[in-house]
Amino acid sequence: MPERRVLLVTDGACSGNPGPGGWAFLLREEGRLLEGSGGERRTTNNRMEMLAALRGLEELGDEPCRVELTTDSTYLRNGITGWIHNWMRRGWRTSSGEPVKNEDLWRALWDLTGFHQVEWRWVRGHSGHADNQRCDQLAVAAAARARRGDTTEQREEKSSMPRSEVLESPPPAKPRARKAAAEGAVPAPPCRNLELKIPCAFLEDVKRRAGTLGGALAGRLDQEDQFFATADGWRLKLRRETRQLPDGLAERSAELIRYRRADACGARPSDYERRPVDDPDALQEELAARHGRGPVVRKLRELVRIGRTRLHLDRVAGLPSAYVELELELRAGEDLEAARRELEHIIRGLGLYGLKDEPRAYADLLSDSLPR
Repeated sequence: MPERRVLLVTDGACSGNPGPGGWAFLLREEGRLLEGSGGERRTTNNRMEMLAALRGLEELGDEPCRVELTTDSTYLRNGITGWIHNWMRRGWRTSSGEPVKNEDLWRALWDLTGFHQVEWRWVRGHSGHADNQRCDQLAVAAAARARRGDTTEQREEKSSMPRSEVLESPPPAKPRARKAAAEGAVPAPPCRNLELKIPCAFLEDVKRRAGTLGGALAGRLDQEDQFFATADGWRLKLRRETRQLPDGLAERSAELIRYRRADACGARPSDYERRPVDDPDALQEELAARHGRGPVVRKLRELVRIGRTRLHLDRVAGLPSAYVELELELRAGEDLEAARRELEHIIRGLGLYGLKDEPRAYADLLSDSLPR
């Protein structure tokens, strides 16, 4: 049994998912405290969570260790302790026969967890675990550097504290969700899409055609959007989401979304800001008191990615038609006409060209359908 014992805490962050991302780890052993972080210009939150654990384990070198690894990612913890066994038996395929996402990182993590004796622990994010909070700060800072084009990795040795002091440190005074609510907006820099929504009665055919364009199913989502009655030209909604994961499990999350988009026909730009939320119940009450409640939109969504375009296959509760929604992620300073031509190419490939699009948001369609 390895004699060297270490405490490893990891976290990842991503702005846009996919978008600029950062990872961080904090490694503790007798007389040593090491912080590490780095980022990538275009990645996902799950990859950053995994890379944080991988980089932390790589830091241990070629001496087997007993590692207590703490993460706030259920995807990472459940994947490496449970799902991975079935994936490997099926030749790195999910239960539905699709290739396992992030296979390269899962393989590397599996090799390292076979070399070290790793005990995987999960902690809820932003719940007062001081080392988790510190990793979150480092990962968010690394993502911000990556947004500016700096993806260099950083390491820093610091003075160590006793483990008991680490685990018993009080939570921060202002959780991020509370700060967002107090300001009534999401503080991150806005991102931009080119968007189009089309009523469609043949979603399965669209999904099949998406596969011929290189599209891949990225998730099946159950979403509930609570809108608030803002009057500044921007829409504000709190989204609660349940994502179906391999082997029948589910992952729940919430985020605050603020966006501005013209109700006009044709592909039109949409500015938006997103931020994860830790306590959606408390935030919903605060925003309702500040702005007043608007409509609630509930939908079942299949998400397919075709390059940089997100394809949403939506069934919305209360609306008779199904919808195909396309969101092409715009680059800074990109020519809109060139982006529209790229989106038109996808629309033609999906068999949707020439169909009438819907300029209104789902919330407005639901409001218009209510009896007056």
